Amino acid sequence: MLVVVSTFMSLWTRKISLINKNVFFTTGLLNYLIVAIVGVWLSLAYNNFSLPTLPSGNLPLYLVGVGFFIPLSWLAQYKLVYLVGAANGAIATTISYITSALFGFLFLAEGLTVTFGIGSILLVTATYISLTIRADQKHKTTNKSRSLKIFLVLVSSLALALGLLFEKHSVDVAGYWNYLFYGWTMQLLGASVIWLIFGRKELKQVNKRNVLYGLSLGLVVSLSGTTFVYALSKGTLSATVMVTSAKITLTVVLAAVFLKERNELTKRLVALALAIVGLSFILW
Repeated sequence: MLVVVSTFMSLWTRKISLINKNVFFTTGLLNYLIVAIVGVWLSLAYNNFSLPTLPSGNLPLYLVGVGFFIPLSWLAQYKLVYLVGAANGAIATTISYITSALFGFLFLAEGLTVTFGIGSILLVTATYISLTIRADQKHKTTNKSRSLKIFLVLVSSLALALGLLFEKHSVDVAGYWNYLFYGWTMQLLGASVIWLIFGRKELKQVNKRNVLYGLSLGLVVSLSGTTFVYALSKGTLSATVMVTSAKITLTVVLAAVFLKERNELTKRLVALALAIVGLSFILW
């Protein structure tokens, strides 16, 4: 379920990023508006429409971390998918899975093995190759854009690692359903702050179509996020993130079929093979 939902989210994100290319931060804000609404509704429904217990102890700190790092990571990944396409983006974001797992090893007492190191090297190689492939026949790759792609990968991977660390602690302390209320509301707050700083100038370009597509993306992200956080609450951080990586094969196949991301096929297959082998080593 998680793999299928995540794959659909990747494909839909690519489509929306092309349609809403001039309202980048506004799309992020609309996305997190729906995410917060869905999170609050699910939490209230589970608690018989009673407010969850107020955050206490270290939970407010964890929620602040979630509210800042998760939207930052999502925005970087969203921009990356716009530049490289859904298939290349799915492979490139495996770097985020490596950093997330490393944070799990460092701070959550999860195991570390030699095979993880080998797998990480293979994933880094796969990511680099994917960044050299054009999204499709209509989009050209330049040295400048490649530098931007590398920057986005680094920002998204580090932000996601920190965000998932705070998210894991928040879920452990607050519980799954209470986290949906507070954690996803804080993500909206973080996205709002980012929009106020960088996105207000986009208002002149926003139209009804942009709004509808941005809200629809929020629904897809909410579904993906719900399944991911639930899986996160049931297992270790590294295992959850690595299993999610299985979506890359399905994403590459479906992106080729529906988004016509079939150019430079040999390089795509090499990057995909390296990613799959790398994940196999990591999951060994």
